[in-house]
Amino acid sequence: MEALSDLGPGARPVDMTEAKLKKALWAGVILDNPEFLLTWFKRHVEPLHAKHSAHHMTVIFKPTPAQMVKLDLGSKVTLHVVAYAADDKGQAVVLSGYRNADANREPHITVSTAPGVSPAYSNDLIAGGVTPVDGPTLTGRVGFFDGKADRFDFEGTVYESVK
Repeated sequence: MEALSDLGPGARPVDMTEAKLKKALWAGVILDNPEFLLTWFKRHVEPLHAKHSAHHMTVIFKPTPAQMVKLDLGSKVTLHVVAYAADDKGQAVVLSGYRNADANREPHITVSTAPGVSPAYSNDLIAGGVTPVDGPTLTGRVGFFDGKADRFDFEGTVYESVK
């Protein structure tokens, strides 16, 4: 193992604790019961595509620390399905009940996609037009995904020291 003096002027040890801190890939409302939405969609709209999602409503994709610390992590949210969109590539529902000033898209949940289609396709799908519906009420909590797990607090994240 090389000594710090062998690495050149200005070399300093790496803080491995900081290197292991997690950050959000996305922040949103994580559904309490995704299966409820999938079942409703199959019964009332149409059969699902091969890849089922229906896990969360993305509020901010790749959020900044300033955006993250404004979120009320863990808070309960009630959402209502007010429209849907579907084609041969994807299916999504449009929601009311939760807004965030930093969100830049129509509040929605990707229900399912065809093989090889990204869940992000739902943004284009919805932009192409939706069918209004008086759909179900869904519940969830404000949280984020750190690349490995759903999270509802800042412990062990880069946001812990910002809050």
